[in-house]
Amino acid sequence: MESLFNKRLLEAQKQLGLTKGSSQELIKSIKAKSERFTKPTVH
Repeated sequence: MESLFNKRLLEAQKQLGLTKGSSQELIKSIKAKSERFTKPTVH
């Protein structure tokens, strides 16, 4: 489950190119991970 989440996250980061707002995306991913434990969300 988590490996699939990480795979999708890496793919999204590759698409973004990690050029603009990489730190912002990292914060988003951390928030998404923490929210994943409280409520199931699909992004």
